[in-house]
Amino acid sequence: MEKLLDGKIDKAGHYTREKLFAKMLISLPWFTIIQLLPVAKVKEMLTNEVIAVLWPKSVQKQYEYIRKRLQEALPDSG
Repeated sequence: MEKLLDGKIDKAGHYTREKLFAKMLISLPWFTIIQLLPVAKVKEMLTNEVIAVLWPKSVQKQYEYIRKRLQEALPDSG
């Protein structure tokens, strides 16, 4: 799973990187996620496509807000 999240492999079982991350967002508390993954990686992986598969709609709104805040707090370098 670590290799999948790091982008070193494309699939682990039936999970893609995006599906695994979405499952983590639905299943784990936020503080557990940021203990498992660097915040910069969470920002990178928290895309509109990942947010779109989350349920219920209230969870989508929660992570849209988090995505916006991460973009403000960690601007892209360059």
